[in-house]
Parts: sequence; C-alpha cells; structure tokens
Amino acid sequence: MIISYENRSMQAEPGMGVMQCLRELQVDMRGVLAVQQQGRVLELTDAVMQAGEIRLLTLADEEGRRIYERGLRFVALLAIRRLMPGQRVRIEYSVGGGVCISLPGRDLTEADCEAIRAEMSGLIAADLPFDKREWSLDDAIAY
Repeated sequence: MIISYENRSMQAEPGMGVMQCLRELQVDMRGVLAVQQQGRVLELTDAVMQAGEIRLLTLADEEGRRIYERGLRFVALLAIRRLMPGQRVRIEYSVGGGVCISLPGRDLTEADCEAIRAEMSGLIAADLPFDKREWSLDDAIAY
C-alpha cells in the first residue's frame, strides 16, 4: 500500500507502525503528536492499515491540542498519585490554556502545587511510554 505525506510517498506493508512510516518519509518529528489519515486519528504507536495521505497533528491543530492536554492530565494524575497516595482527583474542565483540577477534601498549598509541577517535570523527562489498555467500565470504576 502507498502512504504519502506532502510530496513524498512510500510503499508500506499493512500493520507497519506510524513512526516507521514517518521515518521512511523523512518527516521532521518535532511537535508531532499524532497523524490523521482519511479522517481517522492514529497515535504514533499505532499501525497503519490502509493506503492514503497522512496529515501531521501538532499543537496547532484542535485535535493535537486535545491529545496533548489528555497526555498532561495523565501525567498530572500519576504525579499526584505518587505524591499523595489515595488522594481522589477531579478533573473539572478546561480553562483557556489550562485545566481545572480539584482534590476533594484537600486545600492545595503553593508547596503542593510546586511539588506536583516538579514531579510532572520529572515524569516528562523520564519519557515513560503511555500504556494504553481497554478496560470494562466496571474494572475502571473498581480501579
């Protein structure tokens, strides 16, 4: 199958990874969060299963912004879980370029916020992979 980006194209086998395709197409990966192909968003770790043009998604795209924000939510949740085991977290809503998060039963101090920021920075620097799993609703609630 033929995968193309701008004026470049390549022959790919079904199931080839998005990252491998982008490397073979010699795409500058700075700022790339995902790709879109025929209206479908593919994560960088997904497999390409059909021929067609791909479009890079970055922070300049609404879908790219949502992917970035969702990733930061997971990083914030992990940071809070590490710093405050057992603390419940509510992600309330987006505000401008940020997200409102509350910790029921706890008033966050400036020191708490700085500790969360530092923990998030450390997690990001560690470049940990996102481990995507599908759970039933009951399993997710139990977790």
